[in-house]
Amino acid sequence: MIHSFALVSHVNEAHKRQKFRCFLCWHSSPKAKKLVGHMRDVHANWKATISPKCMYCSFESTDVVRLERHGRSEHPEVEAFTCFECGFQVFHQSVMAAHSVVHKQT
Repeated sequence: MIHSFALVSHVNEAHKRQKFRCFLCWHSSPKAKKLVGHMRDVHANWKATISPKCMYCSFESTDVVRLERHGRSEHPEVEAFTCFECGFQVFHQSVMAAHSVVHKQT
């Protein structure tokens, strides 16, 4: 029974409680601090590659999450950019360009 508890504990810690999701890849983390570390280690130069402007209107935001949320809510007719490597989807080409660096690193 100890092994069963350990497995349940592992699943809860490692898989179910991952609330903080990276907006450039599929990584998620149960703690914001770990996501910050992920961004620093994996996506070190992401800010340099992302345009703060919406491709479809005059909306601007330096917050990529807001920019992507804007794309989904304000431009639902626009088809998302899909990564050919992993299927990750975003609404702005510059965000996809930043995401594609992930595949070049592996």
